[in-house]
Amino acid sequence: MGTNYYWRDSPCGTCKREDVIHVCKSRTNWRAYPHQPDDEFNPRWSPLDRPILSLADWRAVFAERSGTLWDEYGGHIPDPVAWLDEVTPPDRAYAARLRGWHARDLADGTDWFDPAGHFFHDGEFC
Repeated sequence: MGTNYYWRDSPCGTCKREDVIHVCKSRTNWRAYPHQPDDEFNPRWSPLDRPILSLADWRAVFAERSGTLWDEYGGHIPDPVAWLDEVTPPDRAYAARLRGWHARDLADGTDWFDPAGHFFHDGEFC
């Protein structure tokens, strides 16, 4: 198990409904959005209108957009950029386990480690 984190963005001026975008699970398994904008219903389409392929991409979203970050239990993260600054890549043992668990996805390019060593998954987490 682990805690899921979500970015809430683009509130509707009338109904106040927000887009809810999955960011990560347990701050070790990051959600990627490669962004193939030709098909909005393609799971690889990024709801943020840009690719999210690394922690640096999430940092840019948090710094540039006016959304808010929440955990699945309703806990608000008041400063998402500072929250990211506390994130460290998985240690060697956990990274090795991730490589084992996701070997097929790493091989076909749907999972990867960003340049800083953070694990990214191109799809929903179980």
